[in-house]
Amino acid sequence: MPSLSRAATLAAGLLATAVSATFNPASSRNVAVYWGQGYDQIPLSDVCNDENVDIVNLAFVNQFPKKRGDYPATNFANACGEQFFEYPDGTLSGLRSYCPSIGPGIKDCQAKGKKVLLSIGGGWPTDYYLQSKDIAEYFAEFLWGAFGPQTAKWVADGKPRPFGDASVDGFDLDLEAFMEPAPFSGYLDANYDYFVKHLKNKLFPTGPSTYYISGAPQCVLPDARLAAAISKSSFDFVFIQFYNTPQCSSRAGYNGIVGTATSFTFDQWVAWLKKNSVNKQVRLYLGLPANEAGAPNDVTSYLTPAEANKLVTFYAKKYPEIFGGVMLWEASLAARNKICEKNYNSWIKDILVGKYSTSPCAPKPSSSSTRASSTISSNRSSTISSTPTPVVSSSKTSASPTSSAVTSSAQSSAYPTSSAAPSSAVTSSAQSSVYGTSSAAPSSAAPSSVQSSRVWHELGRPQLCSTVLSPVQRVWHELRRYQFRGIIHPSILTVFGSVWRVFHKL
Repeated sequence: MPSLSRAATLAAGLLATAVSATFNPASSRNVAVYWGQGYDQIPLSDVCNDENVDIVNLAFVNQFPKKRGDYPATNFANACGEQFFEYPDGTLSGLRSYCPSIGPGIKDCQAKGKKVLLSIGGGWPTDYYLQSKDIAEYFAEFLWGAFGPQTAKWVADGKPRPFGDASVDGFDLDLEAFMEPAPFSGYLDANYDYFVKHLKNKLFPTGPSTYYISGAPQCVLPDARLAAAISKSSFDFVFIQFYNTPQCSSRAGYNGIVGTATSFTFDQWVAWLKKNSVNKQVRLYLGLPANEAGAPNDVTSYLTPAEANKLVTFYAKKYPEIFGGVMLWEASLAARNKICEKNYNSWIKDILVGKYSTSPCAPKPSSSSTRASSTISSNRSSTISSTPTPVVSSSKTSASPTSSAVTSSAQSSAYPTSSAAPSSAVTSSAQSSVYGTSSAAPSSAAPSSVQSSRVWHELGRPQLCSTVLSPVQRVWHELRRYQFRGIIHPSILTVFGSVWRVFHKL
C-alpha cells in the first residue's frame, strides 16, 4: 500500500493531468491544426496523441448542397476510400462513406481533451456557395445530423453518418470559393450568417455538450468571404491565415518587430473584430505554415521557432484579451518538422506557455529568415488598408496544400488555406488550400530595383505578363490539379514555386 505522501502526490498528478486535458476556449495558449489534406498525411490518431494540440480541424467538406435533399461532398485524402453514399434513387453522391479511422480518431482526440471541428470549404474545388437562406439552414441541419450527435431518428431514416456514432465539436468555415462567371452577385459571402445562426441558435442547444464555430479568413481585411458572417453571426475562434499573401504575412509581421516597416495586419484584425464581431469574446489566432511546404509559393511566411517566438509573444502580450493562440497548416507538416528532436507543434506550444528555450540546441535560422520583406511591404502592401471592399480577382492563387492520396473528382485543396489577392482584390480561393498557395499580385506601388532588370526594360511589364507570367501561371495551376489527384509530390510544386517567384519579381 502506497504511503500517504505518495498517494497525495499521485492524486495531485492525476488532478493536474485532468486540468491540463480540459479545453479552455478562453485561453490564449491553444494550438489549432488542420488535418485531412496533403500528400501522405499522418493518421488522425497521431494528432490526437500530440499533447501540444488543442483543436483539430478536419478538412474538408468541399461541396455544398444546391437544393434540399442534396448531400455535400467530402475529401479527407488518404483517410477515406472511393466509396460514396447513395441517394434514395440509387445515384452516387460526393459524400464519402468509408473513412474507417476518422470516427475512432475523433473519439480518441476528445478523450484526450481536444476539440474536433469539421471544416467546410477549402481551396479545391472552389465552385461552392449557398444559394439562399433556406439552403444554408438545410446545410446546417444536414451537417448536424450527419456529423453532430447521433440521433435514433436520423439513423432510422437511413441518413448518412460518415464517421459512425462519433460526433464533432463544431464547424469551421475555410471559405475560398471563386467562380467565373459568378453564379449570382454576392455569392462569395452570401447566407453564411444564416448557416451559423441556425447552428448556434437552433441546433447546438439540442446537443449534450458545448459546440463551437470558427472561421479562417485571409490576412487581407475585410475578408471578402467571411466578414459579413462574422459581423452578423457568432464565431468563437478566428484563425487568420498569415501566409500565402506576402504583403500581410507572418514574415512581414516578424520583420516589423525587428525593425522593418511592415504591413502585417494583426493590429487591424484586432480592431476590426472588436468593432464588428457579434461575439465580443471571440478569440483571434495567428495562423502560420508549419514548414516551408505549408506555403510553397510564399515560403518566407514560414518562421523558425526563434522567429515565431518573437512574433507570437509580442502579439500575445499586446492583446491578451483577444489572443487565442496559434493555428498551423497543417498537422502532417508540423509533425515531420523536427527541430532539435521536437516537432513544430511542440515549439509553438512552448512559446505560448512561456517555456521557449533554445537550449541545449539552437534551431538554425531558415533561409527565408534573412530575406527582408521590405520589397514585399514596399512594392505590394501599400494599399492593404486603403481598400475597404476587395474586388474579386480573376486570377486565383492556390492557398494551401492539397494532394490527397486517394484520388477523387471532388477533392479538396491539398494544402488547406487560401491565398489572398492583393488588397485591392478579393482573393481567389481556388488557390488557397493549405498546401499550395500562390503569391498575391503586386500592388500599384512603384517597381523595385529588381523590376528594372534587362527583361523589364526589353519587354515591359504588360508584355512580360502576357509572354511569361501568364503561361507560367497556367502551368502552375495544371501542376496543382495533378497534385490534388495524388499524382505528383508537393516538392515538385515547391521547386516550381521558386521559379514562379523569380519571374514574378521581374
